Amino acid sequence: MLTLCQRDQWRIDDLDFGGRPRALPREHEERVVQLFTDMAGIEGLAAALFREQEQRVADATLKAIFRSFPKKLPPPQAPK
Repeated sequence: MLTLCQRDQWRIDDLDFGGRPRALPREHEERVVQLFTDMAGIEGLAAALFREQEQRVADATLKAIFRSFPKKLPPPQAPK
């Protein structure tokens, strides 16, 4: 599990901010924005849970798994 956490953890650099989004009807765009807002909230809750669990476990491997979750996401970079 630790190997999967380390190998598959996404990075902000994995995202392509250079493309132009396709046009969406307003209602669809509002739903997409709400989904991303919800996802950001879930990520924040998960980060807090992982920090707490890291403090509660004694096993070094479990600590490393919980530590693999980013403590704070880096700010997005401007497109190149």
